[in-house]
Amino acid sequence: MILAHYQTLYDSSVAFGMRKALQSSRDKDSMHCRINSLEKHNRDLESEIEQLDAHYEAIVKRDAESDICEKQEHVHLAQELKKAN
Repeated sequence: MILAHYQTLYDSSVAFGMRKALQSSRDKDSMHCRINSLEKHNRDLESEIEQLDAHYEAIVKRDAESDICEKQEHVHLAQELKKAN
C-alpha cells in the first residue's frame, strides 16, 4: 500500500516537472519574441530621434541665417537713416 502511494507521488512529481519544463520552454520562446519586438521598437525610436535631431538642426540653422539677414537689413536701414539726417 505504501509503495503504491510512493509510486503515485513519483508519477505526480514527474508530471509536474514535465508541465513546468514545457511551460518554461513556452515562456522562453514568448520572451524571445517580446525581446525581438522591443529591440525593433527601440531601433525605430532611435531612427525617429535621429530624424527629429536633423529637423531641429535645420530649423536652428535657418533661424540663425534669418537672424543674420535681419541684422544686416537693420544695419543697412540704420546707415541709410543716418545719411538722410
